[in-house]
Amino acid sequence: MKLTFRIHYYTQWGQQMALSGSLPEMGSNVLDKVLLLEYQEEGFWEAVIELENAPATFSYRYLILDSAKGAVTEEWGDLRQIEIEPDAKQLWIRDAWRTHSDDANVFYSSAFVKAIFKPKSFSKVKRLNKPDDHVSIHFQMDTPIVPPGLQLGVIGNIEELGNWNKSTPLLLNNNQHPRWEAAIHFPKYRVGSIEYKYCFYNPSDKKVEVIEGGGNRQLLMQTLFDKDHIIVADQNFTHPKGPW
Repeated sequence: MKLTFRIHYYTQWGQQMALSGSLPEMGSNVLDKVLLLEYQEEGFWEAVIELENAPATFSYRYLILDSAKGAVTEEWGDLRQIEIEPDAKQLWIRDAWRTHSDDANVFYSSAFVKAIFKPKSFSKVKRLNKPDDHVSIHFQMDTPIVPPGLQLGVIGNIEELGNWNKSTPLLLNNNQHPRWEAAIHFPKYRVGSIEYKYCFYNPSDKKVEVIEGGGNRQLLMQTLFDKDHIIVADQNFTHPKGPW
């Protein structure tokens, strides 16, 4: 099995992105045996791992190694957890760096997640089997703050994301709150890009109430043709009226 990790982060001189995790190829969580990422272009870093016997699950986190200062900076938050689908042969993971300076980090404490901002439960929807000429795209968003009674969704420029129709976005489940997630099956050989945003959906009125601000998020379709599973792990819902 082939695992590809991709993350966007602008480093400074002397800095190097790395992965530490439970897989032996990541150093088995030993910091002096981390896996170094290779710089690609425009702030993107990438690492590829070939696994003969892939585990059902593994965990990892990103690090910044600073040779100029002799320092190691771990990203904020708990270890990232990945479940590998039984039929996966090519898994591509696009992550976002979790900064320690994010004002929203305070809302991940147990007081907020388990009590103050605990949302209504939205269960996972059973999916059909994936055709061989399709790729499974798994959208993830970690956000502890969702307005009461609303559900997080993804709306975008393809049929599977509603074609920007506010009545038919992809609805995410929160079985692992504060993570929201859902997957689509998408033809591998389309051209162009998937443009999308996260949104707050009202299940009572059956329509989107709020679409996040800022530019569209993007996934280039040229990255899909040789993959069978993709995880898009996004961070930080962009509130159109600014941070809460």
